[in-house]
Amino acid sequence: MESVHTLSGGIPRLINVICDRALLGAYVLEKNVVDAAIVKRSAAEVSVGREKSSSITPRVLMPVAAAAAAAVFVVAGWQMSVWLRPAAHDAQAVAAPAKVDEKSAASTEPVANKTAGETNVAADSSPVGTKTQSPDSKRPVAIESLLANPQVATDTESAMKHLFARWDLDYTVLAGATACDRALNAGLHCMYKTGTWNNLREYNRPAIIELVDTNGNKHHVLVSLLKENTASLELGGQAHDFPTSELGRYWFGKYLLLWKPSMPEQGDLRLGARGEAVVWLRDALARYRGEALSAQPKDRFDEALEMELMDFQSNHRLEPDGIAGRITLTKLQAYSLDKAPTLLADTTVSKVR
Repeated sequence: MESVHTLSGGIPRLINVICDRALLGAYVLEKNVVDAAIVKRSAAEVSVGREKSSSITPRVLMPVAAAAAAAVFVVAGWQMSVWLRPAAHDAQAVAAPAKVDEKSAASTEPVANKTAGETNVAADSSPVGTKTQSPDSKRPVAIESLLANPQVATDTESAMKHLFARWDLDYTVLAGATACDRALNAGLHCMYKTGTWNNLREYNRPAIIELVDTNGNKHHVLVSLLKENTASLELGGQAHDFPTSELGRYWFGKYLLLWKPSMPEQGDLRLGARGEAVVWLRDALARYRGEALSAQPKDRFDEALEMELMDFQSNHRLEPDGIAGRITLTKLQAYSLDKAPTLLADTTVSKVR
């Protein structure tokens, strides 16, 4: 704590940034206690505490490959309340982007406005994307410049609209107090995770990621396409490609995606069965009854589910044995959601476990 105070100068925003990174570092190093060494390294990686007059610019993240096997961990305080708040307030859930420096507004290259005592960093010294900002400019767009531009929407609701559109759904017309309620009414589940690019590759679904700029502001943007070394982000109504290594400076691994369980590859789901296939069965039966999906579906085939299945079988002139065999599953498939967007340019990926 003494190191945090010294390196941050007691500035709350910098304390948050250092501690957030230090928690991630401790997780990667598999330590239960954050010591001074982790704090100093974390501060160095976000360029905090080097010199009072130094500019705060992004640095390279600590290696997080060791975290690939852990899909869920709460180390940086992922604000799930942002996703669970009523949709009308989603736009206010994310801190406003930093303003553009007025003196540099006339420049052809946007400059992020830094805090007092910090020097401004030109956009061409920030992480570089592969698409230009305007047809007349041949300079690549910097992610920091886009995040700092108040005209580029990076709030939760805008990201959700892009995500739902990838599923061919209109976010604005779906019923629900929250974005995840709307997803449930459309036959989809929200999934909150913290992980790596490899985790996103495994799920192979468009995802909203949370980026933290150098001023500590949080932004929610959609990852619409993921290639070997680049990711496409939906920003300002356009897709911008950035190297994943550069985005790693702003992404602490928090993401949200929509998913639907896949249809069982084999039949004979019966009492006592567990797994994603059971969730698929519950969803199909809920849609058959015209009910909303459960936000926390059970993955165990219990007695209540058996009774629901037997009722379905009776109404479809099938033997009411409470076993989801091949014929029963075929009938249930009519009530399932089949189409799902992909994230990878090459869709030949291993099945998500």
